[in-house]
Amino acid sequence: SGANVFFNVTIPKFAVQAIKKAHDIGWKPAHFLNNVSSSLATVLKPAGLDASKGLITALYMK
Repeated sequence: SGANVFFNVTIPKFAVQAIKKAHDIGWKPAHFLNNVSSSLATVLKPAGLDASKGLITALYMK
């Protein structure tokens, strides 16, 4: 499609799948994750740290 921006607004399970797939097919868009799917332990590590490089997340803490 020629898209170069990916807003990944999903729950962690599907975020992992999307990160892996984008990496596997060599797609390198500006990849944004919502705060629900920005966990290192439940999303980024399972997706693979190499595949997670360059992601932009919305993580905040109180």
